[in-house]
Amino acid sequence: MRAYVVAAALVILVAGCKGDEKGTPAGEGAGSRTPPTGKVSGPAPKGGKSPASGAPSAQVDCKAPPTGKASGGESGSKTPPTVEPDVAVVIIDRAIAATGGLAAIKEKFAAYTVVSRGLYLGTPYEMTTAWVAPDRMVMVLSTGGMTMGYVGTECWNTLDGVVVDCLPEEAKTLPMSFYLARLEGLYILKEPGYRFEMREPGEVSGRATDVLRVTHPDAPVPVDMEFYRDTGLLARTRYDGSFGGTEGPVIHDILTYREVDGVQFPRKSLVTAGGKRFVDDMTMSVSWGADAALFARPAQRPLGVPAVRTLPDRVVAFVVHKGPYEELGGVLGELMAWATSAGLDIMGPPTFVYLTAPGQVADPAGPVTEIRVPVTASRDLTAQHAVYALKPLEETLVVTQLEQGPYEKAGAAFGPLAAWCGENGYEMVGPPMMTGYSDPTATPPDALLNELLWPVRKTD
Repeated sequence: MRAYVVAAALVILVAGCKGDEKGTPAGEGAGSRTPPTGKVSGPAPKGGKSPASGAPSAQVDCKAPPTGKASGGESGSKTPPTVEPDVAVVIIDRAIAATGGLAAIKEKFAAYTVVSRGLYLGTPYEMTTAWVAPDRMVMVLSTGGMTMGYVGTECWNTLDGVVVDCLPEEAKTLPMSFYLARLEGLYILKEPGYRFEMREPGEVSGRATDVLRVTHPDAPVPVDMEFYRDTGLLARTRYDGSFGGTEGPVIHDILTYREVDGVQFPRKSLVTAGGKRFVDDMTMSVSWGADAALFARPAQRPLGVPAVRTLPDRVVAFVVHKGPYEELGGVLGELMAWATSAGLDIMGPPTFVYLTAPGQVADPAGPVTEIRVPVTASRDLTAQHAVYALKPLEETLVVTQLEQGPYEKAGAAFGPLAAWCGENGYEMVGPPMMTGYSDPTATPPDALLNELLWPVRKTD
């Protein structure tokens, strides 16, 4: 349902930037054949908060013997209790009726657009999500300028107009994402193939629930579905897996509903994984249907063309390194490992700040580079270290230019970009920077995407 869609979208932001790869970003006039990893990636989706159904559906197979293990990934008894066919039908039919009836949910959950807001790992967001069954989702964050698109097996992300493919790891999560979105729509449970096993009664937000383990031959994994006893509505889905890099039970709680055109739609939801709180989501508005144009992959931002934009305020983990560019990949990995151990979450690709360029020092081991990784963090910035640290960065006006190709090509573009600044009334007020959007271990050199950035102020 809807919060799972939100969580999936935002996790893309966390999933990239592999810090254990060796590599070298290019400074002004310098490059590397082994650049550090890093890309905008993240949220692959883990399902949606709204009962998004309408996919190749399945139906309750009440006569099939139930299988599976105990709820929440714990081992069950040797002879787990099983639900009688009539009880399974009653639980599912009651949930469908409470949600609005079979005909209504099949029609409305086939396509919808939702506006929501909430917290992802403590960071506020606002998002518009469009869903069309069985396998199309697009999420647009009004905060952060990011869009995530999933159409069948195709998966892409955009950030400030830069379009990149999802990492292979993200693409592999799409079947589970789409399955959960459809499963939480409930009506697919009336199609053939589903089997049920009764679990111990549960509780969600202090309310008693009936728990069914749901399996299907074509499903990625078994899913436990809990239904409020007082209303019959879906209360929770739970499966064993990985979410946002965290292993353990992935749980989606639907805490409250709202009525929209006779259908009960999730209003307040919570997503946790391995006991870690990922998403608190609140639905603000729901409309039925989705704009087909949203599902077309956007055109890439023009290459080699200077532009002016403002970087938002943010918190970064950073380290200053003196040494060859070839060492930066390993240093980035160490920085990210420290951030993770400090309880921080990586929220985007790394940026390399060239405090000195190769031409400014005689010693080739002398270039000084600051490596920054955006993280979720409170403004008290308590997580400090002798080598690594956190700091807030305020909004920054920058001149940027997107480059595609080897790092040598990106580094060579800093000179012309500086000239463009002077010719167009911008004074450079900070060192040049570069953000890497591609994983060089999985991307051919000619396809690497890097954004050059130069802090400026307008002089006229």
